[in-house]
Amino acid sequence: MLRTNKCLLLLVLVCFIQKAQSQINSPFSRYGLGVDYASQNSRYLGIGGMSAAFSDQQALNTGNPASYGDLHTLGPAGGLATFDLGFDISSHNLKSLDPAGTYKSNYFRPSYFTLGMPLAKKGFGLIFGLRSLTDINYNIKEQNSLPINGYPDSVRNYNSLYRGDGGLNQVFMGLGKRIGHLSLGVNLGYDFGKRNISTQTAFDSSYSADPADAVTQGSIKNVRMAVGGFVWEGGLQYELPLSNKTDPVTKIKTSSSLTLGATMSLSQDLTSKTNTTFFTYYASDPDNPIGQDTVVSSGEVRGKVTLPRSYKIGLMYNNYQENIDRWGVGAEYNSTSWGSDYKEDGVSEPAYANSYMIRGGVYFRPSPLRGKSMFSRARYSAGFYTGKDKLVFDGKQYKIQAVTLGMDFMIRNFVRTSRQYSLINAALQFGRRGSDENNVSESFIKFSMGFSLSDFWFTKRRY
Repeated sequence: MLRTNKCLLLLVLVCFIQKAQSQINSPFSRYGLGVDYASQNSRYLGIGGMSAAFSDQQALNTGNPASYGDLHTLGPAGGLATFDLGFDISSHNLKSLDPAGTYKSNYFRPSYFTLGMPLAKKGFGLIFGLRSLTDINYNIKEQNSLPINGYPDSVRNYNSLYRGDGGLNQVFMGLGKRIGHLSLGVNLGYDFGKRNISTQTAFDSSYSADPADAVTQGSIKNVRMAVGGFVWEGGLQYELPLSNKTDPVTKIKTSSSLTLGATMSLSQDLTSKTNTTFFTYYASDPDNPIGQDTVVSSGEVRGKVTLPRSYKIGLMYNNYQENIDRWGVGAEYNSTSWGSDYKEDGVSEPAYANSYMIRGGVYFRPSPLRGKSMFSRARYSAGFYTGKDKLVFDGKQYKIQAVTLGMDFMIRNFVRTSRQYSLINAALQFGRRGSDENNVSESFIKFSMGFSLSDFWFTKRRY
């Protein structure tokens, strides 16, 4: 068990370190700290990304820390500790109206790693985790021209190359406590990451008759920023029991409940360290410039990045057989104040606006108690989300919408002496960012898979 845990941790750390080498190329990540990344357990992605009103002992719900209160002990067997690891595979198709064109990119990357365990006999849970929050990765080339002074009929062509990479990650610890039907929780995290932005301008030479011998002249501006700081998020859940019946023939107990969940985080500051260089160059090969004059070299400048307020609220109806969730339906609303709150050194991002998202979905198990196959006992889900993204271009805020499908099932343990058992969660998303009103739109397909490995810890030994 210990060797397996060490291998899992090493794999996760290597994957997160290599994240910057992902193949995605998104112009939407050019602004702020990049595009948001939904680092959720695949179970919740499959039901539209809802997380406010969910709790599960094995599919850990880091979207609402109040859910950790359900990580309780299981009698004399001890507590159920869970390792949860997720990966994503995505395909993105960018479409530009002017100039007309398309661009496709694919990537594989880790999403999250969490460890959850109970701290008391009932109703108190602790979680540690590492997850991605945003991504920055783009490489955009733009062609243009300028008139030559004194020659009204002549122009000088130039290319602008915009590059960026980086993103924001979080290491966090969460606590949740259940008191009767009410659960409260908090996530305490440290956000850290970087943003590297390069803008290169290359002018075609007007002094060479042979284009092969032309010397390129231009300028390069590099801005490198590192950020870090502590953040928090609070959550609550309240479960209202609705019914509790026992079938007189089969003796099977059925019950139902309605759960209300909500989370909130206030505007919080991260510390930033920025280095800026700007110099002119010449080169026969634009990829290997030779610097001429340094225009700006700022050294390290300290500042701050202000993250926005956000909240979500959700409602979930669940139906159970012998305390196993059989089917459920729910809805959720998310809101983040990107336009009014997000700032870098007190300056707002003009490409941002306040965003919101409406989510909904259903799940069911065909035969949770008497199913003879893995698929009859599996949990299937479907959902959607739709709303307004934080991005605004040409005065038009981007829409984002998607449909989701999910499936999770238990893996049989063939070693009878082992107390471990595993759960596989899989989700598929089909979505689009933007519409025909936007010059650039993006369609995407995202496949997510999570692996949950559980074992009984804190068992009292008799001998």
